[in-house]
Amino acid sequence: RTGVVEVDREVRNKYIDEFDEMATVARVNLIRFSVCLVVAFKMHTRIAAEGYCFGRVSDETKRLVDFDLLRLRYLLREHEFASFGHSVGIMEPHSAHHSPRTRLGQRAYAQSITGPRDYRVDQEPNARIFVIICFWIREELFKHMNEHLNNQPWGIKERMVPVMNKLLSDCMKWYTMVDQIITTPMPLPYVSLMKVLLTCYLGSYPFFIDYKLGTYANIVIPSLVAFALLGIDAIATELENPFGDDANDLDIGECIHNLEQEIIGFL
Repeated sequence: RTGVVEVDREVRNKYIDEFDEMATVARVNLIRFSVCLVVAFKMHTRIAAEGYCFGRVSDETKRLVDFDLLRLRYLLREHEFASFGHSVGIMEPHSAHHSPRTRLGQRAYAQSITGPRDYRVDQEPNARIFVIICFWIREELFKHMNEHLNNQPWGIKERMVPVMNKLLSDCMKWYTMVDQIITTPMPLPYVSLMKVLLTCYLGSYPFFIDYKLGTYANIVIPSLVAFALLGIDAIATELENPFGDDANDLDIGECIHNLEQEIIGFL
């Protein structure tokens, strides 16, 4: 075993120079920031509807957010994670100085004694974690760009940086669109009008049944119409926020898992 280690060290000293080490550091930074980006996106979809719209999140949502923060903590350095500050916005004054892992244990113990609780969320505008990580990725791209002077031969080719920068800009645009979908609820008058009209139709239809038309016209057709109207109403309710954690929502966790598998292949 010692001989194998010595051979590996000799091969490393022969073929790996300082440029390879710098390229490895840059590649690892970009990869871990990419994973952090998708985790931060999923975490934002958990908080946006309840927290940033209505100012409170449930205990279950807070537990999932703490799990996402725990993943970010293991992917980031201490000073990078500390730079988030109050970007999440969930107020937890008694345990703000604890790590996400400690808060998960404290919450499980408290819930077993007192039951679930709600947490207040700061609704003031703030730079969210997704935006901060996008800035870090863009900073890494320009920091390791190999310009026409070839000052960083191990870096990213200059012609590739605008392409990657365009992808980051598209990510920010899609993030803004998703945030707009989640944080823009259906107008209450419109929802109330639809519910009232649907209730009036279903409640008044039996009074206009003509028994002479038979079973098909009086039972089958009205049942199909009622099923269609109630189904459209249920689908509209689900489409109001398709980025949640329900079984019929978009499976963002599976997309994150696929990205992690591809990244492991890159490493």
